[in-house]
Amino acid sequence: MLDVYDKAVEFIDGGRSFAMAVILDTDGSTPQQTGVRALIDATGETLGTLGGGIVEAEAQRSAV
Repeated sequence: MLDVYDKAVEFIDGGRSFAMAVILDTDGSTPQQTGVRALIDATGETLGTLGGGIVEAEAQRSAV
């Protein structure tokens, strides 16, 4: 399983820009649970998942 915190430290140590997206709350049917995280770099590459779909796409767009 991907440890986003270890990867975030690698990004910081390497001077690599990134955003960490976190699901804070859900309502209704969703593929993920509250608290999941994904790292998104400046190119839009995502490490981890927010469950795909429009939520993940919007997180990528905002991060880039």
